Amino acid sequence: MRPSGRILLRSSSSALALIWAALIFSRGVFAEISTGTATLLLDGARLYVPLTLVQAGGARRTRLAFVDLGAPSMTVSQGLLKQLASDRQDSVTFFLGRLPLHVPRSVISGDDDLPYSLANGAQVQAVLPAAVLQNYQVVLDYGHRALTLARPGTLKLKGDAIPAEVNPATGLIAIHIAIAGRTYAATIDTGSAYTWLQQRAVRPWVAEHPDWQRGVGAVGASNMRMADDGLEASGTLLRLPELQLGSLRLHDVGALGVGSSTPIGDFIDWYSKKNPEPVVGFLGANVLQQFRLSLDYARRMTYWQRERDPTGHD
Repeated sequence: MRPSGRILLRSSSSALALIWAALIFSRGVFAEISTGTATLLLDGARLYVPLTLVQAGGARRTRLAFVDLGAPSMTVSQGLLKQLASDRQDSVTFFLGRLPLHVPRSVISGDDDLPYSLANGAQVQAVLPAAVLQNYQVVLDYGHRALTLARPGTLKLKGDAIPAEVNPATGLIAIHIAIAGRTYAATIDTGSAYTWLQQRAVRPWVAEHPDWQRGVGAVGASNMRMADDGLEASGTLLRLPELQLGSLRLHDVGALGVGSSTPIGDFIDWYSKKNPEPVVGFLGANVLQQFRLSLDYARRMTYWQRERDPTGHD
């Protein structure tokens, strides 16, 4: 999910899926480069990474990108988009560390919400979305502030293995979680600072376990959009005693139950349209940052290595 309070409605099409399916890796000088690692910047529990853009003529410029597994398409600032258009190239090459990422120019669009500034004054010029990341093995190491991408089959990934489903049109990836004895699909969303769950799933939990509810109205990290459409103001703050991910059991998990937003109706129903299946919500940074998380899109598998215990004060 985007850090901006503005909701952007973007549709995915079969044409876009075909473009991404046709994405190929470069040959020649880059043929032997199979991995790249870059330092992650954390701001508001969200992840940002430097990407180096190769322009026509070979000039290179580094731009900061928001790493958003909840975004279905690559967007850039209008200024950067004009720059890409002036290069007149069909494919744009960004480097993450030493690894070249080749993105068809036709799937990159401009976003009026970009650029925006982080707390340290850095300017965010682009969104690195799930649609791009699904072409790689992805290792998100929150503890060591590192993002590694590798060509499929390059890395031997470690951790508790949990199967996943992927929507190839958007790149969004979902796993199954268990809450209150029931199993649900949930998205892995690095673009969200907090875990959000569908209000209609939350209501029966709270009816049976009133002590799970800690308040009404989003506060702190759960108030990540800070929009005035009533979605966060009416949300149910929760403290789940247990959330199960495969063989992993997470305790005292904070979450926000959300219902309808004025422009789009039920928020999670809208969000589910980008996913491989209907989801109950998404796992945000308050859960993800406990792990070194590895995603193997080609094999539809995720790997979870716990790096720290939850604080219970998120």
